[in-house]
Amino acid sequence: MPPSAPLQSEPLVFARLERLLRPASVALVGASANPQSLGGRCLANLRSFEGRLHLVNPGRSDIDGLACHASINALPEAADLAVLAVPADQVEGVVRQCAGRGFGAVIVFAAGYAETGTEDGLAAQHRLAGGRPFLTSRVPGGVDSLPGRLVERWWVDPPGPLLSLDDR
Repeated sequence: MPPSAPLQSEPLVFARLERLLRPASVALVGASANPQSLGGRCLANLRSFEGRLHLVNPGRSDIDGLACHASINALPEAADLAVLAVPADQVEGVVRQCAGRGFGAVIVFAAGYAETGTEDGLAAQHRLAGGRPFLTSRVPGGVDSLPGRLVERWWVDPPGPLLSLDDR
């Protein structure tokens, strides 16, 4: 049997995933100076990111010399990727702001989505994704074979064998 032809949308899908997996710019929303907090752990993991890193924390002007912006709308650019380290009740509003600015992808560190196995959780994830690549915190790990890329940098928990993307 001959190999199947590639999907017509394949280049589009890979181009969209490029902003998630190999961003040139990242906005950490909920950045924190507290190394024990989620925002602090994400920031520690992003310190060696080679692209443009923007921090969002309305209560701080800077964290360890890195400028903080009061909101997504105050950022100097629409980042390729937003990493959200905000409480679950703020996630939907922040995702809407990111979409409104033209961000390429979002990583959400909050529970209550498709990982619950409920129709409500799946519907909430689809609503948040809005056609953008969507990666949840319930993913146990990932692999990126290219050095200096983001995927190996943002994990909060010990990495495992799977990477789960929802690009619907």
